[in-house]
Amino acid sequence: MSNYPALFPHPETIRASGDLETKTALVIDSLEAAGVLTGRHQITAVLIRKLARAVDKGLAEPRVSVATTHIVRELVEALASLPQSVAGTSESWDRLLAELAAQK
Repeated sequence: MSNYPALFPHPETIRASGDLETKTALVIDSLEAAGVLTGRHQITAVLIRKLARAVDKGLAEPRVSVATTHIVRELVEALASLPQSVAGTSESWDRLLAELAAQK
């Protein structure tokens, strides 16, 4: 076995998006489509997508780590820093924030 990481991920290591990651993507996509994500909010949106993926991965583990609970808090704060939702997206936004608050 080599000490170097594989150049290509093994098919078993590629995973589908989790519920949180999928719903977060829907919210961000709707804000992007509405044109309200500009400047630093675009960078925050990228961070939010990564955090949501990390939370899904952490919650899939047999035991939830302290790191995962910290990431959940960071994700909630990052989501709250995004611009207010626009018409037609407020319900999905509110549901996402409620789900994250329930995971704390």
